[in-house]
Amino acid sequence: MEKTTANNRIVAAGFGKRTVAFLIDFGIVFIASMILWNTVGSGPVMDAMGNKETINELYGYAEQSYLFDVSKNDNGEYVSMAVYDFVAGREDEAGNDQGGYGYELYLKHSFDAYTVFLADNPLTDREVVLADGTAVASGEYYTGLRFGMEYLGLPDPTKITDVSDEDSIDDEMHYFRWVVEDGAIDTDAMPVATNSALNVINDTSSSNRSETLTAMRSIFVNSDSEGGVYVDICNLALAQNYYASRYNGWLFNSWAAMAVFFLPLAFVWFFVIPLCFPDGETLGKKIMGLALVMKDGYALRWDGHLLHPFLIFLIVATAGAIPFNLLNQYVSLLMFLILAVIDYMVAFVGRDRNRTLTDRLSGTMVIDAKSSLWFANKETEEEYEKTHSTLRPKSAFFSEEQKSENARIALEDSILDLSTIDRHRKEAEAITSFDDFEKNGVDISNVDLDKKDEKDGEKESKEGE
Repeated sequence: MEKTTANNRIVAAGFGKRTVAFLIDFGIVFIASMILWNTVGSGPVMDAMGNKETINELYGYAEQSYLFDVSKNDNGEYVSMAVYDFVAGREDEAGNDQGGYGYELYLKHSFDAYTVFLADNPLTDREVVLADGTAVASGEYYTGLRFGMEYLGLPDPTKITDVSDEDSIDDEMHYFRWVVEDGAIDTDAMPVATNSALNVINDTSSSNRSETLTAMRSIFVNSDSEGGVYVDICNLALAQNYYASRYNGWLFNSWAAMAVFFLPLAFVWFFVIPLCFPDGETLGKKIMGLALVMKDGYALRWDGHLLHPFLIFLIVATAGAIPFNLLNQYVSLLMFLILAVIDYMVAFVGRDRNRTLTDRLSGTMVIDAKSSLWFANKETEEEYEKTHSTLRPKSAFFSEEQKSENARIALEDSILDLSTIDRHRKEAEAITSFDDFEKNGVDISNVDLDKKDEKDGEKESKEGE
């Protein structure tokens, strides 16, 4: 297999540093894009795309639906829309009378939206296509009968024989029932609370009162506000073609207004700026002390210098390249995350580690600039070695195997054998004064230790005589 690097003075960048560097770059581009979108894009740019007309149509639709709380400013312009948030009791959290119990208000809004707005309003779909492909007029489909049976679980009126027996005309929980007029069930009328439920609600001393009100409210909006009759009918109203098409248009305009800033900024930041630096760095790489070299460990050549930042830009661009709509609001972000993960995961596959997919495709590698030494080419490296022949690379340049071998050699060198001990003894005898040795050192390079031994022997012999 081809060797990745010929220059052993470089150290591959760690994935932690690379990740932080990328997050710095992406964060700067994203935040700058959001600032421009909020100050310019969501105003003049989107207005030029007809955003005001679209917003007015969406809010006007919501206002007619009975389902949303739509507010206007003093000039009569739409400001916001939100779902209703009624509490179980009659008073809201601020102590104000909300006009009825929570279940009453949700029931009325849901019933009117279903049997009036969806059934008769020209802004809604005029036909409902059933599962078998049959088309039914909306006025015939969205009826009080269907609302009571499908959403409140009331029994089929055609199977009720005794309408005077409340237990036979209410739901399984005994909270709601059909309205009876002149001894017959009126399916066009809005269902009402059962007498047994009302008895508990009207008894302020009842220990079950609060629990009953909460349970009846939860039929329309459950505790996490993600389900219930009211929530289901809201979703049904928002799925009508009139609203859905305009909302998709608004999403597209929002994407275009953001993409017009995000994509050029990403192009400049991830492609143009690296081309301006000889080592292909972005600001994030510079902050983290990283650089880009060719896979052989030498300085960037034109092909790697162009290809690597361009591939990075393509990955980043996917975060804003796909227009938004109701079905794919997050597809762009998901694609970006998938590509980014694949790019990094490739670095853990095969023998050529520490190189991502973009590194391999561009023939480059990202290195730790502070711990690496790299050259323009092999010839430049050889010239450098001629003048720095005694320079040893930092420990960071050694592989783990090299570090282990160096430690073994150092350990062996520290073991003193007999010849070494004898040598040290003779060096010590050559010292005339320990103070002089500490102060100036003693040069024993010219001392003939053998002759010194002879003189010492003669001296000892004379002293013996």
